[in-house]
Amino acid sequence: MNDMTDAEKFRGFQHHADNGCIEWTGYRLPKGYGRFRARGGQVYAHRWAYEEQCGPIPDGLHIDHLCRNPSCVNVEHLEAVTPGENTRRGRAFEVIRERAANRTHCPKGHEFSGENVVVRRDGKRYCRECKRASARAWYQANSEKGRAYTARYRAKKKGEVPDGYHENS
Repeated sequence: MNDMTDAEKFRGFQHHADNGCIEWTGYRLPKGYGRFRARGGQVYAHRWAYEEQCGPIPDGLHIDHLCRNPSCVNVEHLEAVTPGENTRRGRAFEVIRERAANRTHCPKGHEFSGENVVVRRDGKRYCRECKRASARAWYQANSEKGRAYTARYRAKKKGEVPDGYHENS
C-alpha cells in the first residue's frame, strides 16, 4: 500500500523553471493543464495547489494563470477571478481575430477580395455574394406576407376593410 500523502505525491511532479513557473510534469491534458489523483479522484493540479496554499476557491471563481502557462502550479502565478475576467485576460479574442483576419474565403467558398468583401465598422468582414443570397431568400420567403400586410394597412388607412380582414388579426 502506498502511504504517500497527496502533498508528497504532488511535489514529485514539479519542475522549477527559470521563468519562475513551477511546471507540472505529471499527466497533462491536451491544452497543457495538469491532472492529478488526489482526494479520492482526479483534480486539476493548479487548482489543488491553490487550495492547498490559499484555501478553498470561492464559488463562481476560476483560477487564472497570470503567467499564461497552463501547466504552472506556482501559487504566486495563480489568482482566483470571475469567469469574465479570466476570459478577458486570456488570448481567446486575440486568436479569433487572427483567424478571421487570415481567412481568404467565406464558408461558402467565395473569395474575400475586391468588390466581394464588406467590412463593418468593427472590422468584421462579410461576403457580399452570400449577403445578397441571404437577402434574396428572405425577400422570397416574406414578400407575400409583406404585400398582404401593406394592403391591409393601406385599406385600414382609407377606412376600407379588405376581404378576409378582421380587426383582431
